[in-house]
Amino acid sequence: MDANPALVRILGYPDPRTLKAVYAAELYVNPEDRRRFREMLDRYGVARGFETRVKRVDGSSVLVRNTARAHRGTDGHILYIEGAVEDVTEADRANVFREGAEHFRTIFDDSKLAIMLIDLHGLVMEANPAFQRAFGYAGDDLRGRPLQELVIPEEHGVVALEQRSLTGGGARVEAERRYLSGDGVVLWARTISTLVLDPQGEPSHIMVLLEDLSEVTESAGSW
Repeated sequence: MDANPALVRILGYPDPRTLKAVYAAELYVNPEDRRRFREMLDRYGVARGFETRVKRVDGSSVLVRNTARAHRGTDGHILYIEGAVEDVTEADRANVFREGAEHFRTIFDDSKLAIMLIDLHGLVMEANPAFQRAFGYAGDDLRGRPLQELVIPEEHGVVALEQRSLTGGGARVEAERRYLSGDGVVLWARTISTLVLDPQGEPSHIMVLLEDLSEVTESAGSW
């Protein structure tokens, strides 16, 4: 029947008149959500904090939180529904990101796979215990050091190119590199470097997974 400018913006319509021409039931991504919403109104007369995904005019969807109440006629039938709709898409995405970060922290700390986190300038943010054990470093020895310093001098240039490729939009780089351990021993490692995005989809940092190939070689040679 009517919509204020905020709802028009949330749904991406050019003006209220265009939105008013849309049948409300068609906005629900999941038709079952509309049925549950109406059941709440029929039973309680109000619906508080009801979350659902609705379609935007461009075909995308947004997660909204709806608080509404039903206005009834003298015969008890619903005449119209008045509600306030809040776009909670970003909050939901941030929550998912936070939960994912907590899950990653558990994996990061407990994994037997060596992992480093590198900032967008190529400096080590953190290395997990598995990396510190395999490559002979303490955490404080690594934090803030350029990643290039951890490989042999002949590979400084190629590591810099890999970092530029990732920060420039590349999603993943696989390679074999010669790393220097904490006591100066050269260790071959297979690496997978991945660009990690923040909740807004912007580059956040680079995650490097490493497998110490010297251990693989020693295991193969012991048969």
